[in-house]
Amino acid sequence: MINMGFKIMEIINSEDKKNPYTDEAIAKQLEILRESVTEYRKEMGVTDSRQRRKEFVIKDAMEILKIDEKISDRNFTKELNVKGYKLARYAATNIRKEAISFIDHKGDGKNFENDITSNEKIPKEKPFDPFELLIGYEGSLSIQVNQAKAAILYPPKGLHTMLLGPSGVGKSYMVDIMYNFAKTTKNFSAKAPFMIFNCADYADNPQLLLSQLFGHAKNAFTGANDVKKGVVELCQGGILFLDEIHRLPKEGQEILFYLLDKGKFRRLGETETTRESKLMIITATTENPENSLLLTFRRRIPMIIEIPSINSRPYGERFQIIKSFFKNESIRIGKDIFIGRDVIKSFMTYDCLGNIGQLKSDIQVCCAKGFLDSTLNNKENVKVTFQQVPDYIKQQVMNSSLQDENLEKYASEDIIASSMGVEILYSKYNPKEKDNIYQFIEGRYKQLKTEGYSDVDMDKLIGQQVEGELSRFATFINSSDTNAQELVNIIGEDILKITEDIFTLA
Repeated sequence: MINMGFKIMEIINSEDKKNPYTDEAIAKQLEILRESVTEYRKEMGVTDSRQRRKEFVIKDAMEILKIDEKISDRNFTKELNVKGYKLARYAATNIRKEAISFIDHKGDGKNFENDITSNEKIPKEKPFDPFELLIGYEGSLSIQVNQAKAAILYPPKGLHTMLLGPSGVGKSYMVDIMYNFAKTTKNFSAKAPFMIFNCADYADNPQLLLSQLFGHAKNAFTGANDVKKGVVELCQGGILFLDEIHRLPKEGQEILFYLLDKGKFRRLGETETTRESKLMIITATTENPENSLLLTFRRRIPMIIEIPSINSRPYGERFQIIKSFFKNESIRIGKDIFIGRDVIKSFMTYDCLGNIGQLKSDIQVCCAKGFLDSTLNNKENVKVTFQQVPDYIKQQVMNSSLQDENLEKYASEDIIASSMGVEILYSKYNPKEKDNIYQFIEGRYKQLKTEGYSDVDMDKLIGQQVEGELSRFATFINSSDTNAQELVNIIGEDILKITEDIFTLA
């Protein structure tokens, strides 16, 4: 398989440097989603088309201004067009402003060639933002991302934060990203400590929980033979993540309240010594905090961030999540993974009660079954089919009559995942062929029969897929220059005449 990443790089390397391809243009050439091109490009460290052109166009713009600094915008655009740039007047005007700004910054601007090749020729790209790794950071999670950044950036050591959301939505992953972002800010050093403490691990032993959290003095309780520092003390200057905070007993909440309020605490067994720890605390819970946490404690956590369930996320984001999990499994097993469109549609539509965590687990189950089949039959690659989808998901999908045009954008083609990314395997569909749909039905019947499906299951699956193929047929007709005779061959002369009469009346 030729990796899609290599195809994209081939196009970029062969492009006209003065008129580089946009992600949209590359996507059209390769017949893939624009989002896929953007994802591959970022993974390979390639800038967007505007930045790739900038080095060349700024230099030529400065040459034009060197000759006539008072040239009109109209003539300036013409001069750039003569030099080979396909630019509209609005874009050329913005380039002129950048070139003038650069000249003003450099002083007299006499040494154009040296200036344009210096490190100052183009503004430096913005620093890497760890939140860009979060699928949906500019979409359904944009508000949450802004809240998280605000909490981290608030001086002097951030705002204490609570993450709310059902199990599996990605609260722990959000905290990891918040920590990595914190290390890029002035509030935290690059070596700031980060510790994770799950309150549920010690919920049945409150004394041990408090000892682990705040430390203890010698002889504070039976078995406390030495002095011990707790995670609060060890996390000085960093971030402490308290997961399942609702499992912290009231006594622990009261001690933690004092830490949040005053920045001070006592080790278990201490009565006089007061200690300080300047740190940011992030908590997470799946429960309603009003029912599980003391009011005085809740009031000391100013930033509340609610993470939505995966079922409320848009199809595009869910598709990206699914692709990332398959890519990770491909890296893990060291083989390319072929995923059928039935599998994609299943994971796109089923009611995933365990959210992203459950989705990841279900995908791993499929890949494990596919890997076993690949190993037993000495196959080079792994194939994941609908038969390998967990039974409870298959039942949901086969009993569903969901038909969504937006869903079909993401679940109408097979995909293949590799260590380099995920490629959509676009089929060469030709509805003009008279027997195409019948060939499709026959082919799918033979395939499903080979895979061991029952007649009832095959009837449901093929019925759903035929509707999808007919939808693709309609899309093809709407987007092509189909002539009248071709339509007659497809739908018959009577239907065509009736349709034309209705259209005339309308």
